[in-house]
Amino acid sequence: MAADAAPLTFSMNGRLLASDGSRRFSATLRWSQGGVSRILLTTPLGQALAAIDVDAAGARLTAADGRTFTAGSLSELARRGLGLSLPLEHLPWWMTGQGAPGSPSVADADGGFSQHGWTVRYDGRDPRGRPLRIDAECNSGCGSAQAGSEPGARSGPLSVRLIIDQWLEP
Repeated sequence: MAADAAPLTFSMNGRLLASDGSRRFSATLRWSQGGVSRILLTTPLGQALAAIDVDAAGARLTAADGRTFTAGSLSELARRGLGLSLPLEHLPWWMTGQGAPGSPSVADADGGFSQHGWTVRYDGRDPRGRPLRIDAECNSGCGSAQAGSEPGARSGPLSVRLIIDQWLEP
């Protein structure tokens, strides 16, 4: 599966769940992806957790208490802030049903694919064919090199579930 490297543009409301077997994270989110991307994270009851802004200079997280964190990439920011090495740079591509550019992906018979050691599966599509649920799992080697995590720091497979409640027109 080859992906076009053109920037993606979309907006969506959904829910994110991530786990490594011992640590878990869940939030509702509003993700606007374009030249500059913004991700607003809230608790399931609507309390603000953080706003994440991503542009060519890197990623910035502003927590609800006003603290600000920066990193060179969205994935690095997630690793520092959540303690989980998540494939957040790839997620926008995966949300469109394709592998991220710059790395090979291998399609499977169920309409999903594997990339960067992650197995990506889809469940449900909207009338325009956009995914409504994305499940990604990695059992070994995902993100550990770039994340700088200690060997054995995880107690289980990394998993990410993104449930898209609403695709918004850009």
